[in-house]
Amino acid sequence: LGLKRQNTVYDFKIFVAKQNQKKLIGVLQRSHFIFILSISFFSCREVSGTKKDIKLSKKLQPIVDSLMVFNVVHDDAIGYSGDESNVYLNFKKLMTLASDDELISLTDHDSASVRAYSFWALAKRKNIVVKNILDQHLNDSAKFFFMSGCTVGQEKINEFYLNLLTPDYLDISCIKLTPKEVEIKKIKLNFK
Repeated sequence: LGLKRQNTVYDFKIFVAKQNQKKLIGVLQRSHFIFILSISFFSCREVSGTKKDIKLSKKLQPIVDSLMVFNVVHDDAIGYSGDESNVYLNFKKLMTLASDDELISLTDHDSASVRAYSFWALAKRKNIVVKNILDQHLNDSAKFFFMSGCTVGQEKINEFYLNLLTPDYLDISCIKLTPKEVEIKKIKLNFK
């Protein structure tokens, strides 16, 4: 009887521990969501106006507007489950619908996240113009939040551009600089 009672107490303790673990996971997921939501809210920029007059198709404008409102850049897999976010899905739409000329224009957009995604799309298309765009943006230290997996951090446009073009770094499907070119760009950016 004493052994049976000990097993029951042990089973109950395991049950309580599992319930507490589920509650903790739920709290962490909600906290993660609130954190991302607050990042989006506090980093929002005005939705109108760009550095230069950028003409976009009617299909493309809502996609750019949504990327601008979120003002966060997501990798293809984010969060605990590694899902594609709605923001990343809009990036995929941007890659599909935008012409190279539109993407090049959007690398001068007011929103840092729009600039980042536009450059990323050009790099994924292996468009050689990204090298010139990187040179033009070496002093562009505008910041945005970048999320990859469960990690969120602030990135600068110039460093993000260079990281995308660095071999074996970030998105391996992008066009890449040579290691020597990367070192020269790093010297120009003053970071190593």
